[in-house]
Amino acid sequence: MKKNIAKVGVKVLSIVMITIFLLFSFSNYFRPNKLARPSDMTSKIDGFYELEENSMDVILFGTSHMFYSFNPSILWKNTGLNSYIFAGECQQIEITLQFMKEAIRTQNPSLIVLDVFGLSNSIESCRTEGSSKVNTEDLKLNRNKIDAIETYDDEVGKNVFDIYKYHNRLFSMQQKDFENALLKFDNTNFGYALAYPYNQYDSDYVYVENNQIIEPDEAKLNALNEIIELCKGNQIELLLVKTPYYASEDDAQIYKYIENYALDKDIPYVNFNQMYDEINYHFDYDGSTWHANVIGALKITNYLSDYIVSNYEFTNSNQMYDKEYNELYIKTEYALLNKITDIKDWYDLAREIDATVIINYKVSNGIWLPEERINVLKELGLDFDKLDQNQLIILSEEKESLLSYDYQEYKKIINEHEVIVNSEGELMIDDVVMNSPEADITISVIDNSSGYLIDTFSLVTQGDTYILRK
Repeated sequence: MKKNIAKVGVKVLSIVMITIFLLFSFSNYFRPNKLARPSDMTSKIDGFYELEENSMDVILFGTSHMFYSFNPSILWKNTGLNSYIFAGECQQIEITLQFMKEAIRTQNPSLIVLDVFGLSNSIESCRTEGSSKVNTEDLKLNRNKIDAIETYDDEVGKNVFDIYKYHNRLFSMQQKDFENALLKFDNTNFGYALAYPYNQYDSDYVYVENNQIIEPDEAKLNALNEIIELCKGNQIELLLVKTPYYASEDDAQIYKYIENYALDKDIPYVNFNQMYDEINYHFDYDGSTWHANVIGALKITNYLSDYIVSNYEFTNSNQMYDKEYNELYIKTEYALLNKITDIKDWYDLAREIDATVIINYKVSNGIWLPEERINVLKELGLDFDKLDQNQLIILSEEKESLLSYDYQEYKKIINEHEVIVNSEGELMIDDVVMNSPEADITISVIDNSSGYLIDTFSLVTQGDTYILRK
């Protein structure tokens, strides 16, 4: 009798386990993949799981503020350190805690960087069940996922088995739903959301700061305390940051509380909202009301790179992702330059990247420009005393100017590209004419590490400079 009961028990348990397995497996088909830019949470989370174990030196956590503001390729270029942004859209800090626990299951970073927007009052404006679910859907099924779900919904089952929530998609599903369910998505940006600059004008926003403080909610502070203990227990350095955005006065007072709190806990804290002048950050040129664009991310990540080098003694654990980081760096260079229409702004950015700049001047009737624009052209190396001669300026990797005048023809191999100035003064790269007929100056930029042609444009130099791109 006991044996029969045991057999029945095993069968029932087996059926239950098979049912759970099937429900969870079919959920992958019903769940819509969150691949839409910029959040693309499916590829951000899948991309993290696809990393080799213990391959990341720095992991960055928080909300979308984090994945817009820090660029892993810039950090790699400046320091050689591998990093990944394991953050989520509108992610409450209680879920961030679970993301950290999940991360250290497979990674042993030297440094964790946490953006503290999850402690603010403004997080509540986008903290919904839907946004929270987006953060947890693609996590692997384990205790961390369940704990993350329980922060916003007591009914764990319907959030684990997405067939329950998305069953109404049954008759609208397409072939790609079945294909995507079987795929794992890399994140070639290492969690970073590359945002092109769009509003190139100044804002009158002012970060209001005083000595008044507002203490964050108890649940949020408890999560922060757990994060601190988690880092200590795993011998991981913790750096708190707050990226630039239009912070409300209440948020500023919460960040003042965090500043004092971090000082008391002996935890470093960098509030970029107090550093607009120091890092030359300008709304809305470097970012919108909410997020940094690729230019702002360059400034913020450059500062973070210097901060890490000055305050820690980390060494790169491996070079296994050098190729991927370099590819992201090239995409970053392209995004930095290709939407810029002002030569002064363009030149300021071009000086920040690892590339060779080629400037071709073809003899013209003269250059008539405001003094500020003339000074930029002089900085680029154009000799205004010899405007009656063709000029070629090559700003090399060491940023030294090499000038040549009045060539009948000039030929040089630069980063595997054949660069020619023909007898008519036209700039040709790999047999393609770069000049626009209505312009006298043509500029091309070639990445030093890959040889990729990042940008080419011509300048109109009568009345004011403006950029013409083919």
